[in-house]
Amino acid sequence: MAGLTVAQISEFSIILITILLTGGYFDYVNSLGLFYNAQDILLLVTTVGLITITGSSYLIIYADKIYPFFEKPLSFFEKRNKSKLKIEEKKDQQYDCIVFGCNRIGHDILRALEKTKTSYIVIDHDPQKIKTFEKNKINVIYGDSSDSDFLDDLPLNKIKMIVSTVPDLSTNLLILEKVNERNKKCISILVSYHADEAIRLYEEGASYVVVPHFLGGHYTATLIETCGTNIDKFLKEKLNHMKYLEKRKKEAPEHFNYEIK
Repeated sequence: MAGLTVAQISEFSIILITILLTGGYFDYVNSLGLFYNAQDILLLVTTVGLITITGSSYLIIYADKIYPFFEKPLSFFEKRNKSKLKIEEKKDQQYDCIVFGCNRIGHDILRALEKTKTSYIVIDHDPQKIKTFEKNKINVIYGDSSDSDFLDDLPLNKIKMIVSTVPDLSTNLLILEKVNERNKKCISILVSYHADEAIRLYEEGASYVVVPHFLGGHYTATLIETCGTNIDKFLKEKLNHMKYLEKRKKEAPEHFNYEIK
């Protein structure tokens, strides 16, 4: 797929040949007994350049339609896809939920799934996270949630819920599309950092969209309504929050090493 976008030689190839021609380089080469017709080489490079530059435009535009015809034959030259092998091995297992990505938000989601005894599997593309999950005996598959073929291999028709902590709109739209095609009764919880994108996801059928900035403000407002001006209640909330942060720091210290923007 990537090769279709680089199937052309650039115009700099023509410039390079022209410089070599005008600089007398071919005369020097021919003096060594290696005979090249400089004009023929310039003509050849120019012809190849025009054909490939023109052809690559159509290859890029129609890449999604061209690629499937060559995917299987070319797979002979590729290493075996470990993620697909793992999926095949785990397809017979029944999961209630698939969690795409497991960042700071995902950490709490996994705890909630465990408390409610909801079986789940995590999809992530970070090798370090994969090692940590496997070490902690968390069911996980290495994969890219923005890959349409990868999503087709998942047992989306058998699950009850999907949770995506990936804030990318195009990725979440693709996940929603795949889920809606195969399992319209599935609950879909997604994350977005923008209100407009959250509305778009709702329009496409999302069950709930987490918008962290608004959710934080909503929780603070609820806290004020609950505690009012009672300092004792706020101190109680403070102690609970401190215990929660200390526990999170021990369980996932990497969640504390980031810059807030």
